[in-house]
Formats: sequence, structure tokens, C-alpha cells
Amino acid sequence: VHFAAQCLAVLAPLLRSLSVEILGLLINSPNLRAQVPALVADLEETQRERSELTAQRDRSYRLRSAAQANDFALPFNELIDSRNHFRTPLLSKLYSNREVCRDMFLRLLRNYQDAKLELD
Repeated sequence: VHFAAQCLAVLAPLLRSLSVEILGLLINSPNLRAQVPALVADLEETQRERSELTAQRDRSYRLRSAAQANDFALPFNELIDSRNHFRTPLLSKLYSNREVCRDMFLRLLRNYQDAKLELD
């Protein structure tokens, strides 16, 4: 038990980086609370801080414009060039970045599928 408590103390920075939900599960663990109360108190403080930051972020977040969000929701139409929907330099750059990310993702997916076929 003492060894496990020391391991958890060493892992405290890693545990503090977990999500609020997982922190809640750790905090509500009766065994953890009984063996390492200082760690549980530290995790409770981390969870409280993270919850406050999330609440502040959610309150301050606003969509800049419905039109900007609408540009990304336009359906694909093979008869027109989709780049025409992104007229400003910023939107054009967003479009290019999105296309590059999509191409990279599809390349990784194909590599994975090829590797999976070779293993099967």
C-alpha cells in the first residue's frame, strides 16, 4: 500500500492532466481517499480550477458571425468550384488548410488500410 501511495505521488502531475470526469472518478474513490488524502485534495483543487476555466471559456465564447459558420456548412457541389465560397484571403487560407488536412488524413487512412490488408 505504501509503495502504491508513493507511485501515485510521483504520478501526481500526470494525474492532474486528466479530464475533469476522470479526476472526479479518482476523487470519489474511497480507497484513494483513505490512502493518499493529500493527493485527493490536490486533485480536487485541480478539478475545481479546471471547471472554473471551462466555465469562463464557455461564457466568453461567441460565434463571430453566422455567415462564417455557414461557409463551412455548404454542401459539396461538383458543378462549381468550392473555392468560390471562400472569397476573402482568410477564408481562402482556411479552405486550403482544410483541404491539406483532409488529404493528409485520407493518406494516413489509406496507409493504415494497406498495412491492415498486409497483416491479414
